[in-house]
Amino acid sequence: MLRALIVDDEPLARALIKKYCTDSMIVEVAGEAGNGNDALQKIEELKPDVVYLDIQMPGISGIALPDLIDEPPMIIFTTAYDEYAVKAFEKNALDYLLKPIEYDRFLFATQKASEKLASDRLMEAYRKGLAELGTGTSTYPATIAVKHKGDIIILKTADITHFEAMDDYISIHLKGKKYLKKGTLKALEGKLDPAVFVRVHRSFIVNLAFADKLKKDAEGSDTLLMLDGSALPVSSSGLANLKNRLA
Repeated sequence: MLRALIVDDEPLARALIKKYCTDSMIVEVAGEAGNGNDALQKIEELKPDVVYLDIQMPGISGIALPDLIDEPPMIIFTTAYDEYAVKAFEKNALDYLLKPIEYDRFLFATQKASEKLASDRLMEAYRKGLAELGTGTSTYPATIAVKHKGDIIILKTADITHFEAMDDYISIHLKGKKYLKKGTLKALEGKLDPAVFVRVHRSFIVNLAFADKLKKDAEGSDTLLMLDGSALPVSSSGLANLKNRLA
């Protein structure tokens, strides 16, 4: 999931982008801002992956905003004016959407952001892996402890086929059994070895060692078949994650 900040001085424009984010199922709206000054503060606080950024706003303009951030997030400009396009891409903008923004155009830009985030995370994991090879240590857990019927059970991470989000809990699947553990997939994802585990959907993280086949169902949606017989949905961002890992 991409974490996004929506910046626009028009409430209706923010509402439209927020709806598009929800419909895409690959974007979590972390916050909103109605002007450049507020946006600058929220970028520092929220650390979003992507910012949907209007250009002409009170205070700091959208064009000037990236220059004020040491490590700016991905920027997708959303504006009614096409004359800023050249300047926008000079700021390393990921995309430039002209109002009125069509959903298909929004989704295309957002998928680019999702693919770039997945690629950046893979490269980060690669560099981290190289560093660990140099030290001979690993920061990824070999076991996970869970409470089950009053007992504490130690599960081997390598035996886990997949994790499933269930409200405030994670369902851990292995050897035909399920165990519940308090937590979120988002927090768990950062602790797992990215060379082994991949987020294929907002509700699923899978162990690639137990993945069998990727196929499309009757409606054209992607489904990942696991060796234990599970059929798990794959979102568009999850498909990008899979392609990056398998490449």
